[in-house]
Amino acid sequence: MKHHSIIIKSIFAVLALMLAVTASAEVVKPTNDFSSPYFNSAAERDSLIETTKPIWTNNWDDLPSEKEHDGYVKFDNDPKYGNLTFRRLRNRRALTGETCTVNKLIGVVGVGSWAKDMGALTDEDLNNYAQVNAVVKAGVTVDPMVSVKDMDNYYSRGTVAGYAIVAGSGSSVLSLDIIKTFSIGFYRDGKLMGVLPVREGQDASGVTLKLLQIPGSDEICAMLTAKSDWVFDEISLDCAGGVQAEVANLMKIKYAFVGEPTEFTITDGGIKKFNDFFDNKPTISLKKMEGWNPVLLGIPFPFIDKEVRKMTDDDLDNFATITPILNVGYQGGAKFMMKNNTNPNAEAFEAGMEAGFKYKMDAALSLTAGTWINVLLFDRNGKKVQEETISAQVLNLSLVQIGDGTVSVKSKVPFSGCEIRFLTVLGVNVGAMGIHYGFVRMAPDVSHRCAIKPTISSNICDTQSSFTLRSNSDVSVTWTLSGAWDLEGNDIMATTPVRVTPDGKVTHMQVGRYTFRAIAKDGCNDETTITVGGMGESAGMCGMPITNKNGNIYELSPKIHGTSGSLLSISDLKNPGNILKGDYNQYAEYIGGLSLADNLCIIGIHRKDGKLMYDADPVRKDDESEADYVTRVQPKRLGFVVEASATVLNLHALQFLQIRCYNKGKEVYRHLIDENNAISAGVGGSDRLQKIRYSIEVPETDSDGTPIQMDEFQLWNSGVLNLKGSTLRIYYAFIEEAASDCSSPLACGALVMSQRNSHTTINADETKFGGTVNVLTIDDNLCNFIDSDLNSYMAIANTVGVGSGHTIAVNMGRILDYHHQLGIVIDNKTFLAAVKVGNWLTVETFMDGKPTGDKFTDWKVIGADVAGFGDKNILFFQ
Repeated sequence: MKHHSIIIKSIFAVLALMLAVTASAEVVKPTNDFSSPYFNSAAERDSLIETTKPIWTNNWDDLPSEKEHDGYVKFDNDPKYGNLTFRRLRNRRALTGETCTVNKLIGVVGVGSWAKDMGALTDEDLNNYAQVNAVVKAGVTVDPMVSVKDMDNYYSRGTVAGYAIVAGSGSSVLSLDIIKTFSIGFYRDGKLMGVLPVREGQDASGVTLKLLQIPGSDEICAMLTAKSDWVFDEISLDCAGGVQAEVANLMKIKYAFVGEPTEFTITDGGIKKFNDFFDNKPTISLKKMEGWNPVLLGIPFPFIDKEVRKMTDDDLDNFATITPILNVGYQGGAKFMMKNNTNPNAEAFEAGMEAGFKYKMDAALSLTAGTWINVLLFDRNGKKVQEETISAQVLNLSLVQIGDGTVSVKSKVPFSGCEIRFLTVLGVNVGAMGIHYGFVRMAPDVSHRCAIKPTISSNICDTQSSFTLRSNSDVSVTWTLSGAWDLEGNDIMATTPVRVTPDGKVTHMQVGRYTFRAIAKDGCNDETTITVGGMGESAGMCGMPITNKNGNIYELSPKIHGTSGSLLSISDLKNPGNILKGDYNQYAEYIGGLSLADNLCIIGIHRKDGKLMYDADPVRKDDESEADYVTRVQPKRLGFVVEASATVLNLHALQFLQIRCYNKGKEVYRHLIDENNAISAGVGGSDRLQKIRYSIEVPETDSDGTPIQMDEFQLWNSGVLNLKGSTLRIYYAFIEEAASDCSSPLACGALVMSQRNSHTTINADETKFGGTVNVLTIDDNLCNFIDSDLNSYMAIANTVGVGSGHTIAVNMGRILDYHHQLGIVIDNKTFLAAVKVGNWLTVETFMDGKPTGDKFTDWKVIGADVAGFGDKNILFFQ
């Protein structure tokens, strides 16, 4: 099996698009009266009123109170909120999982390797990190640095969002001046809404920098946040000023997040909040809170009850005072122990929760290298289960100007207690200290990435009765049959003889459609469908051929109209009558030895009985039914089925071939062909024969608003078409409803590889620049490559140097083999501009991270390799 993933390497600008536009629901127009905490303005609300994505918010004030516990409300034609859906953001959410992706690839002037391990930003492991290398050189500003988008959700105005970064690692610590230079950019649907400075470290914000010790390492994690003034679905971490060179290579970014953390203070009100939050499952209570002043004569001096009470009452601004003593190493601390009332034999808190203290320290006296804090965790019996150390350099960050700091550790195991200890080297004076309260904090919610990667849904012959299902070798799964239908859609699950073993061996298949589910040990699952038989069946020919099969109605155009162009003589065509005969396997043939001149009419069809081929006259006829009227005036697609060698049917189809429409010899409409969809192709060689539909869409009116009426159309070549002795065959002309999917190369049996359809994701680790860039470069909206929306695109910047390029890597989410074609959709302008320069785009396939050996670079030939429809082209690779 091949094609587990693909990597696309390009030098020139590529706009990559995916398909399947979702229809929006009908909604009531919202009221003009506007007072909502969730939107910046009525205009912002109205721009989102038809969205099917939920809007997350931690503010339920303007939403039905009876739905608050459910955490979900969907409006139905509400005067204010239309059909919008809101979800409650109860806890901080890490922007991880399949719906979240790195959305910008950013290059910095003169830097060859901008970033690495970018996949760490959106995977489930919140302890790893992406490393931004050589972020800033002297005098250089980078804006933004990284960007992460949630493809399936919006977040309301007033939502806090930001990034977790490594503030300190070993002896290297970011300074407060650096922290102040960061800002958060807020985007919606690919557009920048605004940029706000991070709240942490700003003198006027009063927001302390929260520090989290990562167990098993010397890394201290800091949270940089801003509160959005807009609805958003994407955030960037921006740097608004220079970063000192000595720490640039150590810039580590862990993950992006939305929402405030759910924190429970170890106070009267905080403990009640904890029990209410978890619906008293479990119920916890304070077993003991205690504190100590520095060691005096070798004995720590306990807090008096009055001071202990300051740490447990609901006044979060007061604090228990610690009086430091010079020449004493232990400078005091505090400890809380909790009990699980529901299960006395269990710990109060789960592994992964954070625990710590908010403290006060005299910020006027800078902490020295001889000062540090230890944070310890205990089990319900008072036994120490974890201990972490935070250095003075890092503590300086949290104190800022207001003298208050918070520090916590992430627990490796379940626990019931936490202690903070202030420590110094003998002779170091740290000034006045105090402890406000202890707290526990929930870990951010993390979305699971279900990386099963099953066999892609496939069609097989009706003679094949067995099949082997495959999946990601790194994930253990059990296969089951989850659905069975005959080809008419009738459920045959109860009677089918089909069986599948847990490891994916399918037997006893008969004609029908079967869905198989792969279930991982953690319960996540994925499905694939195998269809047996039914291939090649069709309701009929696509489009209505224009022939004289049912009467002598049509003729080949005998002349050209109103132009100096020349007409390819019918005498040069062999068997011209085949075009109108109605035998679709026969053709008229021109064997060229010359180049066809510029402005040449190749072939045309004229209706000679005085009636129209297309009549968009808006006046309804007396004997015309409503249905017939609608069908008559609707836009049409018309064209020719032509066959020639691939060397002839190349870029001319997109640049020079056009169809002109006439009524009684007068031109009424013309357009370059906008469909070049291969019907069939010969095997092997660059000069193989290709049978292709060339067509245009004819609108109801021309550019002046005049209804189009026509009785003739002709295929013209407006450039020099060099046949070089090749064969040009014309099979027949056709006309069809423009709304028909006949013109789409993906109308039959195609699966758009997207996050929603196939769990396809951007492989951020392998998405990179191939060399040094000369200007600030951003490949933008990478998510549009995997979002299944035809009208959105990924924009690749054409700013890299010669010999370098861009690599866009995609995890397909499915296992493909040689039976399947891969395709990439780009716009016509990009294709025409890029294809002239040669090997501008390379597609390479991989399985389990290793190259399969398949690589393709030649995209000059339309037909089996390139198909066009509308303003887009599909590049095929098998």
